[in-house]
Amino acid sequence: MSEQKPKIILAVLLGIVSVSLLATASYNFFPSQEDANPTAKPIMPTVLISSINSSNIAQGESITISLTLTLKSNETEVIVPLYLGSAYENQSFSGYTVIATPPPPYSSELPWEQINTSTEPKPFTATFDPNPAILKSNEAKTINLTIQVAENAALGAYNMDVAISDYPQTFKVATGFQLTVLSKNNPAVGDFWVERAPMPDSHIFLEAVTIEGKIFVIGSNYTVTSNSNYMYDPLIDTWISKTPMNLYRGNFAVATVQGKIYVMGGFIGTSPQFIPTATAANEMYDPATDTWANKTSLPAAEGFLQAVTVNGKIYVMGGAAYNGKDYDINGTNEVYDPVSASWQSLAPMPTPVFNFAMTAVGSKIYVMGGQLNGPTYHSNQTQIYDTQTNTWTFGQPMPITTFSAAAVATSGVLAPVRIYYIGGTDETTWAHTNTGPCPTQIYDPQTDSWSLGTSVPTPRASGFTLAVVNDTIYAIGGYDGVSESVVNEQYFPLDYTGPMPSQTNNPTAVSPNGNPEVPNEQDDTTIPSEEPFPITFVAAICGVSVAIIGIGLFLYFNKRGRSRNP
Repeated sequence: MSEQKPKIILAVLLGIVSVSLLATASYNFFPSQEDANPTAKPIMPTVLISSINSSNIAQGESITISLTLTLKSNETEVIVPLYLGSAYENQSFSGYTVIATPPPPYSSELPWEQINTSTEPKPFTATFDPNPAILKSNEAKTINLTIQVAENAALGAYNMDVAISDYPQTFKVATGFQLTVLSKNNPAVGDFWVERAPMPDSHIFLEAVTIEGKIFVIGSNYTVTSNSNYMYDPLIDTWISKTPMNLYRGNFAVATVQGKIYVMGGFIGTSPQFIPTATAANEMYDPATDTWANKTSLPAAEGFLQAVTVNGKIYVMGGAAYNGKDYDINGTNEVYDPVSASWQSLAPMPTPVFNFAMTAVGSKIYVMGGQLNGPTYHSNQTQIYDTQTNTWTFGQPMPITTFSAAAVATSGVLAPVRIYYIGGTDETTWAHTNTGPCPTQIYDPQTDSWSLGTSVPTPRASGFTLAVVNDTIYAIGGYDGVSESVVNEQYFPLDYTGPMPSQTNNPTAVSPNGNPEVPNEQDDTTIPSEEPFPITFVAAICGVSVAIIGIGLFLYFNKRGRSRNP
């Protein structure tokens, strides 16, 4: 008996281990009584979920969206917990935020990257009804998603994601959509800014033009001049370096004709002792070949001038030349014909200015703001030149007097025809002790009236440039009160009717796993089953195996003992 005692103890221990493993397997395999429905297993099924159309909604309002979920798997019935997330940012925080979750016992935490943990109020609250959804095989289930927008929610478009999960085992973004928040006081789309990819290098007194949807940003001038040439692609939010200019210069004029870029005049002074030496050089850049060529020079060397193209000809106006102490301002008006490579002098400005903004609408050219000689120092005038009659008139003066601003015009295709005079500085901020305001002033050429839009989010006192792509405006570079800037921000004008942006730093919609999200092109999105590690099955097999081995060892030792003791 004493010889069999260790054998009995070994067999008992193996039996205990077997029973424990079998109990563990049973606990993991069979659903808890706390489940919403004991007959439904909370697993990740193969589900079809209907796509959701993008919607507009005003601050403080709510919207109810109907979803259709259909179970397409062998299970007879499953539980599907539903979650809503949103990628957005404001001045206090940014990141991916969970907006709606199912009630306990389901998890309210998900493995989304950059989860927002701020205590600041969220722009939305939301509920699914019902949540979780209990789906039966091949049966369509309607789920109502109700979203309430906060009274102070930031305007713009938000990326919203509906997800299903039996976290922590599996998690899937089922479908995505955009929800555009409009002003409760003026529910029209637009009048907001979105941050875009910054420039590769900081620049001030640069210029930009648009060709075939791409923005070319050229030159720079402050303490160091530059001959840089960058192309920005708004579709992919990416900068590409191109062949630089032959000359290092800034404060020049730039315009496009038939897909070519013309850079004219400007200053070529360099640090450490900045002396703005004016040039009359005229260079042409061909984006198709990425090459530069010299063209007929300006009639006189000058900087702080501007250029626009009207009916295939380039109008170059204003400017100044440095005399060693101050700037000699001229109000010249010259037109360049690229076909004949010749210049012609036209009626000069009524009020000569430099460091002004200029753009064109139709056959008329608008000269706005700028610097003057004398005690007034800066201008609030709107000077209008008619290219057909070679005459000047005056429009309503701008409400906020600034200089060193920039101006562009929208076309009327995706936004009403307006001139946007943005940024600039005044005598106070020109001291570079602070950035001051960076207003968006809007001029209506048809009514000769001004209004104000949302100011530039990143104040830049002077020297930035504007470009228009599909009636949205990009404000690039400039001086932020301390140094040259790399900032690139996109403005969506009031009553804009084109595609809306994301409320994230990257215009590409970003899904919770950090990867770009592919828009839904089908009516339904299939969420495939994701098989978790079969721990219950393995535990059961291990338990049975150990039990069999234990019984075998017991019989073996028992038989061997009897053979030794006949």
